[in-house]
Amino acid sequence: MTWIREIEIKNIRGLSFNAKFMSGKAKNSVELKRINILTGCNGSFKTSILEALTASLLMLTDQSRTQSLFTVAMSLRMDDFWLYRLLSDGFELIIDNIRVKTAGIEDLAKVQQLIPMTPYTRGAIAEGNGKRGFLRVDVVQVSAFPQQVQYSMNLIVNKIEGVNYDFVSLSIPNPLTPQFVDSFMKLVDYAKAITLFNKVFEDLGVNFMGLKPDEFNRHNIVFVTKSGEKMLQYLGSGYLSLALMILAASRGMVIYDNVELHMHPWLMGKVAELMSITKDTQWIITTQSSEMLNTILDNTDLNEVLVIESNGRGLLRVYDGWEASRRIKELNEDLRGNCI
Repeated sequence: MTWIREIEIKNIRGLSFNAKFMSGKAKNSVELKRINILTGCNGSFKTSILEALTASLLMLTDQSRTQSLFTVAMSLRMDDFWLYRLLSDGFELIIDNIRVKTAGIEDLAKVQQLIPMTPYTRGAIAEGNGKRGFLRVDVVQVSAFPQQVQYSMNLIVNKIEGVNYDFVSLSIPNPLTPQFVDSFMKLVDYAKAITLFNKVFEDLGVNFMGLKPDEFNRHNIVFVTKSGEKMLQYLGSGYLSLALMILAASRGMVIYDNVELHMHPWLMGKVAELMSITKDTQWIITTQSSEMLNTILDNTDLNEVLVIESNGRGLLRVYDGWEASRRIKELNEDLRGNCI
């Protein structure tokens, strides 16, 4: 089990970050807990932080999983080119003493020399404990029509040896495409997922079945309900979100953007229940819902919770679970604003 113990966010997309601990500690690195909630008003870089974290972890995980992880993470921004855009804008993080930083073409060429660079090559380098890894994306033209040129993005990753963060990073996709389903289900531990479904869905009469092709040979995530088999997207958007979280929680770390999407209060309670019972999973999530924040704080062990509030100007206010619970009114007021 490998969780992130400590992270320092240096800069993302040209914005420098500093941490302010409401307990009075003075340091810029943040020691994460099992449940880590990133809050803040609209435009406060919450998704950008998750993107930078995801890009970094691609160099710190099993390489056989990187293409699927990359594809699933498109749901964070609903953009196939999310990684190219992020690397173009730049970021720098330190994760457990491993420094990850976007790199120019010249620096990237020093660590990856075999494939020629192009004007649309972007990359990042991870360094720590005397070891180095890199990530590279290339946007290439794949076809040209009279009125439209089509591009695709190629991904090359060389991980740092000796580290392996077992993570998945996502938000609820819209639409739920076969590409997302195929990539996501390659990352799921089926045995663990079934156990979690039985715990969280036991009073709903819904059981996880697995992947099943439809008449067009597209893979779908299928459940068995009281009325028969149903594809995941036809359970309802709130249940879809919860089901994706349960499947993701079969890994050691879940990075999830906007956990409140499509959630009614009862389902929010189920999300908090899921986080509470998955003791071997680390959660790094965002929410801009005061109701979701309140629900998590009310239904989880506050000793396991950390709340990080981003103000959109580079300040990260850090609260332990108990302090966040005491200052919940203040946090709720801040969530009502707009940082843009």
